[in-house]
Amino acid sequence: MGLAPFGKPSRFAGGGAYIEGLDPGKAFTGRGKRAWEASGRFRHYSNVAASVQAHFEDKLLALVRRLRKSFPDRANLIFTGGCALNCVANTRIWETGLFDSVYVPPFPGDESIAFGAAAGLLLGGPKTIWTPVGWGEQRGNFGPLSSTAAEAEVRRHFAGHEVSRPNELHADVAGLLMAGKTVG
Repeated sequence: MGLAPFGKPSRFAGGGAYIEGLDPGKAFTGRGKRAWEASGRFRHYSNVAASVQAHFEDKLLALVRRLRKSFPDRANLIFTGGCALNCVANTRIWETGLFDSVYVPPFPGDESIAFGAAAGLLLGGPKTIWTPVGWGEQRGNFGPLSSTAAEAEVRRHFAGHEVSRPNELHADVAGLLMAGKTVG
């Protein structure tokens, strides 16, 4: 996804034929960014990335259109799983206008598949209307906002390092980062 904007996509019908047609002699065999940049094959790599990205977007949009057609009474899309990490494709989904809203949770990895299945059961199946949590209330974990047990474990693990909970978290963290400090 990150390299794709630098390349020119070649449209292809199927992934297997495209991949089999690539020259194995041009495969990156180095280690790290410096070796990749020095390979002299930036255009080739970016064209491959652009082609795969375009193919992925085409297939995903076709799937989303079929999904919308199959469930015309569902106006919102919740998109999870590893594919939901592709911000460019997410934008393309939104731009179709097929859904009133497109929601990608802050943890869209493959573990969200199980979360979605569990949420579906919890909400009583397809007849229950889902109401999203407001932006200000969203977070990427399900535990309590603060936990003395978790804080004690952090302090134990990082014994000898400064561990603190600032009152003005955003301002304090921004100040530490601007001062070149490491914050975790």
